[in-house]
Amino acid sequence: MNIHMRYLALFLLLGLLVKPACRISDLENFETKYITVQARGEIRNPGLYVLPAFSSTEILLSQLEIKSTADLELINGNIILKDGDILVVPKKRNSVLKVSINHGTLEQLMLVPGIGRKTAKNIIDYREKNGYFQTVDDLVRANGIGIRTLNRIREYLTL
Repeated sequence: MNIHMRYLALFLLLGLLVKPACRISDLENFETKYITVQARGEIRNPGLYVLPAFSSTEILLSQLEIKSTADLELINGNIILKDGDILVVPKKRNSVLKVSINHGTLEQLMLVPGIGRKTAKNIIDYREKNGYFQTVDDLVRANGIGIRTLNRIREYLTL
């Protein structure tokens, strides 16, 4: 008997003596039928959720009480979740238009809630006569803008 035949015989003999680690029927017991995922962020009911295996983020989202401040456009509903995943529902970002008080045109300044044509013209007139504003607070120097008005429109303004 040559060397290859001896190794083959030894391999077959060891295969009969060693018990297999698992059988195919045992694999069915290891198959995950459910997954546990965590949801948090802009939802009213954060916590753990048990879902069928291979569930998508869309399925999880359908079980959540989404707040009006949530930005669902940032979530891909087709992602398949796996056990232990965490879904954070993000908050909408403030997409406030900011208008430059040093460079804004009459039309741009009029886009700011609370600034009409007359006030926008006053801002431009002051800017042309005195130069650029050094801070947003300096806007009170323009005719028609008081501290209360400035506090209402401040979030829409930039230098």
